[in-house]
Amino acid sequence: MNIAAHDVVSLLLYAILGVMCGLVGIVFVKSFYGVEGLFDRLHLPKAVKPAVGGFLTGVIGVFFPQVLGTGYGWLQALMNEGLALIPVWALPILVGLKILATSLTVGSGGSGGAFAPALVIGGLLGATTWFALKAVLPDIQVSLASFV
Repeated sequence: MNIAAHDVVSLLLYAILGVMCGLVGIVFVKSFYGVEGLFDRLHLPKAVKPAVGGFLTGVIGVFFPQVLGTGYGWLQALMNEGLALIPVWALPILVGLKILATSLTVGSGGSGGAFAPALVIGGLLGATTWFALKAVLPDIQVSLASFV
């Protein structure tokens, strides 16, 4: 059985991505349930809680509109290397803010779920990881799209 050296390197890079996704997944779950617990402890009418969560998400969205909506368009742009749309420095910030916005929206009792945002968070994290690895190992032959 022949395995090319670049394939082994690619597998190691994907393993790094997997570890990163696992760690951020833990943060996402803790944030989600933490915000939900916070809203459960607030002595506000049930109808007001989603309004507060929506307002806070809206404040985030004013400064970082990429965290609003499904985010699939941003992933498509990254996969097609439309990097002018999202600066590299903003990628890790967007990961954190998408986690926070999703937690505020759903944890407050608002409408939505965690599956689609998790895909976007994973894609943004993949792009962040790819750029970090590319900075350290500029000769890697792994495409950005494979990390997104």
